[in-house]
Amino acid sequence: MIPSTLEEFQNFNYEWLCAAIPSDFEIDIAEFDRLLENEEAVFIDVREVHETPVVTEFVHQQIPFGLIREQAFTDNPGIIVLFCQSGKRSLDAAKYLSSIPGISKNIFSLKGGISNWKASRQNPSIV
Repeated sequence: MIPSTLEEFQNFNYEWLCAAIPSDFEIDIAEFDRLLENEEAVFIDVREVHETPVVTEFVHQQIPFGLIREQAFTDNPGIIVLFCQSGKRSLDAAKYLSSIPGISKNIFSLKGGISNWKASRQNPSIV
């Protein structure tokens, strides 16, 4: 697996090795912003209560990742949008929620997390 020559190193497909597996659950910043305008969408922060940055820009629920499995989700909203710091926990939560029978299949995770989203507010070229 480790290239033995400089030429092998330069020609190695690192994207294949290091890239995250694309997911049908992930949405980018532009889609996240579009869903913020959808009154049927429910936003859930799966970070721990003490984590920053604090989100005050939109209405959301806070259900830490460790408690997602204990949540009833009896309301079954049409769209569930999950977010965390970097997008990893929210993606795992989206995969879990989508496996529950009777739960909306419109479940999404913010790719890159809320830190990336907030950075895009300060620097629109990030989108």
